[in-house]
Order: sequence, then C-alpha cells, then structure tokens
Amino acid sequence: MSAEKISGIYTIKCLTNGKVYIGSSVKIKQRWQLHLGRLRRNKHENQVLQNTWNKYGADTFEWNILEHISIDGLSTEDIKQLLILREQHHIDIFSNTVLFNICPVAGSCLGVKFSEERCANVSRYRTGVKSSAEARANISEAKKHQSPETRAKIGDGNRRRVITDEMRANMSKASLSQTAETRVKISESLRGKIPHNKGKSISEEQKIKISHTLRNRQPLELDGVIRTLKEWAELCGISVVAMRRRLKKWNLRIALTTIYTKDVYM
Repeated sequence: MSAEKISGIYTIKCLTNGKVYIGSSVKIKQRWQLHLGRLRRNKHENQVLQNTWNKYGADTFEWNILEHISIDGLSTEDIKQLLILREQHHIDIFSNTVLFNICPVAGSCLGVKFSEERCANVSRYRTGVKSSAEARANISEAKKHQSPETRAKIGDGNRRRVITDEMRANMSKASLSQTAETRVKISESLRGKIPHNKGKSISEEQKIKISHTLRNRQPLELDGVIRTLKEWAELCGISVVAMRRRLKKWNLRIALTTIYTKDVYM
C-alpha cells in the first residue's frame, strides 16, 4: 500500500543528529508533501526542524511510516482521537532530547510560537465564527477522556509559561480599552453558563489572597494615565501596602506628589 492511502503515525528523522519529528495523518503522503513544501520555502512552523533542515540539507532527512492505523468505518471525530492517542503513545516513548516536536502533548499547540502574520490571518479568519453546539460538545468530551499523564503534561506546560511585564501590560491595556459593545457581547456569551467554581468552598486564606490581588489590579486614573495600584506603587518606589495607606489619607495626585513631581508619572 502506498503512503498516499495510509493513515497513521509517521516520522521525519535527521540522520546527522538523530532527532525525530513524530506526526499523525489520515493521508500520510499529503502530510509529507505539506511538510516538504514548507521546509523548502523556509516557512515551517516548527522552527527547530526548519533550522536543522537549513543547516544540514534535505539529503540528511529520512521519512518513515511508524505505524499504520486502519480507520475503516470510523467517524471523523473517532479517527482524530485515535490518531492523537497513538501519536501521544509514540511521543511518550521517545526522550524529549531527541524530538523535534515542540509540544509534549499530541494535538496541542502548547509551546508553539506563531508569526505575527499567521496570528493576524487566523484572527481575521476566526472573527465572527462561532463553534456549533456539536463541535463544543465534541471538544468537551475529548477533554474528559484525557489520560492523567496527558493532563499532567498540559499542566506542567502551563506552569512553565513565563508571563513577562510587557505581556501583563498588554493584557491590562486590552481589558481597560474594551468598548461598551464588546463588554455587552462578553456578558451575553457568559449568560446562562455555570461558573467552574460554583459550589466549591474557598478557604479564608484563599479569600484574602484573591482580595489583595483584585485590589492591586484596580485601575487608577490620573490626568488620562491609567495604571494599577501596584504599578503606581512601583513607580514611586514604595510597597503596595504603603501606597494603599497613602490613598486612605489623600487622593492619588497628592499621594504621588508627596514624593514625586508631576513629570514622574506622565
């Protein structure tokens, strides 16, 4: 049987350094052609694989079928889940040091950095698109059947994420600049949904932490400049607690100008 008609798991191996990329596809040959085209154009989304291709050349790569999977009689969703499960099985066998795969979890984009152009194209394509009830149900069902090992890998990947000050500033700015229309749409989309923490008890210690976090993030405006309480405190070189004490006595302008002049916060 030719690779064009084979569904299953495949590998792309660099013979020079021994590293392997593991993937899955309903039509392996077409997927290979897609990889090959992107690599030749220097447009592959896996930058590690692309850099190795550029360094050693096409002749040092070997393409193999790792596992043939029969998909006769299966639904599209069942095929997808089966391929992901088998791909994850083979990813788990290999050490991370010999894998080109950026994502430790098959079927996930966790850890992949897309170009600004691609992000813009995806955003433009997805604007106004709503997933059907069936699609949402399928996604929810798939998440329920994730193995503990897969969940642990996803959790570990999220914990290793580093959120820079620039990212925090952008998120804060985006939240503060939401239009009234956007806020209404968000409210309507959440209406009727059951909160994930409904019915769960929160300890007093957690309540205190949440309270402090929310107070630190409260936006404060002065002369058109909007910053959180924590940001104003950092600007003055004092602690959040000290800034909060000042605000109990004075307004923001006086609290700032007792140490700095106006040009500091502009």
